[in-house]
Amino acid sequence: AASGRPAMAADAGTVIERFLVTKHSWRGRYRRIMAISDVAVATYNPYTLDVTNVWFFDRHVLGAAAAEGSGSDFVLRLTHDAEATLKLGFSGDHKTYWSSEYRAELLASLQRARQAAGAVAESERRAVSAAGAWLERTTPGGEAAWAELRLVATPWALEGRDPRTDALLLNLPYPTLRGLALAAGADGGFAVRTSQPGLERVLLRSPARGALVARALSDAAVLGVHPALTAGLCA
Repeated sequence: AASGRPAMAADAGTVIERFLVTKHSWRGRYRRIMAISDVAVATYNPYTLDVTNVWFFDRHVLGAAAAEGSGSDFVLRLTHDAEATLKLGFSGDHKTYWSSEYRAELLASLQRARQAAGAVAESERRAVSAAGAWLERTTPGGEAAWAELRLVATPWALEGRDPRTDALLLNLPYPTLRGLALAAGADGGFAVRTSQPGLERVLLRSPARGALVARALSDAAVLGVHPALTAGLCA
């Protein structure tokens, strides 16, 4: 993430995260700080911290995805702004091209912020939710025990939530995924390998394993993340 600390444009909400990016344009490639807020995404000149663009989720941003064949490039889709806040010079959709060392984290943050702002169409609210799932935990005595939870595959993470309070009990962001291993048998067991300390190997069970894993892999790919899928929990 970027180290600069520009103030968000006055009407562009509260900053959630900032990332150092490179913009690709007809003028060449140049550095920008991309700040994601609760209502918009803005870019700044990293040397002067001047605002260069502000795109609001409810008026401008149509979506974003990793570019194929690259480990850092991504595309931000925008729409024409009739109020001329965004000067495209033409109507219709517009693709802007960028790259970032933190592409997956940036895209996950953008997906989360757009949905929280209510700026995502109903057809885009991709999530698979499955009650009756189980998480293996270690008791204070060192024994393995299964805790019930509801698993949700969102566009940015695989989440485990308390089935009664909806509290977040487990958070496996797609940028941290390293692999998924499917257990044999009919109990829906699978292991998730991540780069998170303490969560390097998470064991789960769900009767909706197929739908959860398929959704997680599909949405992780949008972020440019492609975890390995293997058979057998020893993988």
